[in-house]
Amino acid sequence: WRNGEREFGPHTNEQERKISLINYGMDCDTINLLHQEIPAATAVLVVGDPRSALQTVEQEKIKQFIAKGGNVYFYGEPEKQAMLNPLLNEIGVHLNEGRLVQPAQNATTDALMAAMNKTGNGMSRELAMQGAQLSDSTSGAGGSFWGTCDLSFKDTAGFRVEPILEIPGEKNLWVEKGLFKADSAKPLFSPAEGDLQKDVYTTGVRLTRKINNKEQRIVVTSD
Repeated sequence: WRNGEREFGPHTNEQERKISLINYGMDCDTINLLHQEIPAATAVLVVGDPRSALQTVEQEKIKQFIAKGGNVYFYGEPEKQAMLNPLLNEIGVHLNEGRLVQPAQNATTDALMAAMNKTGNGMSRELAMQGAQLSDSTSGAGGSFWGTCDLSFKDTAGFRVEPILEIPGEKNLWVEKGLFKADSAKPLFSPAEGDLQKDVYTTGVRLTRKINNKEQRIVVTSD
C-alpha cells in the first residue's frame, strides 16, 4: 500500500496511476503469513523482496499454496538471495551469488536492461508483447533492472522452467562478487574475487506444470 522506491503501492493500488493493477480490475492486498492464511480465492501470490528471512510457518504456507497449484510471482534481490532460495530451490530455481554490473560513463553501474525473449513475449497481450507476437520479431517487451543477479534453473517437481528475461554477455558486463557500493568507485573485473562472465545472463524465468486440471504458473525475477 505504500509508495516509494522499494514499495508496491504504485504498481497495485494507486488509482491515479493508469497502469496500476486496481485499474485493471484486480484486488490487491497484503498478507501477514505469521498470522493469516492465504485466501483460497487468491489468483496470484506475490512474494516481493522480503527484507528478512521468512520464518518456517511463512515458508510452509507458501509451499502449501504452490503444492495446491497456486500461481506465484517471486521478486528477488541481490545480496538477499538467501531470503528466497530456500523456497526457490524446491522448484528448481536459484538466485546466484553476486550482482550484475556494467560500468558506464553516464549510468549507474548496476543499471541494466533485460529484453523479453520469444517465450516471455508470448506470455501476455501487453502492447509491446503483442507486437512481438504479431510480427514474430525478436524485439518486444523488456525491463529496467537497478540491482539484479543471475538465475540458474532446472526442471524440478514437475515444473518446466524457461528463461523469459535475458541479457547478452559482453566484455564490460559481469557478475560482481566482491564488495559493491553504488556510490563508490566503479568496480573492476576480478576473477580472483570470484567475478565471472557468461555468454548470457538470465534475470527472469517462468515455471509451468499441469496440476489439478489446470496450468500452474510461477514467475521469478531477480529484481
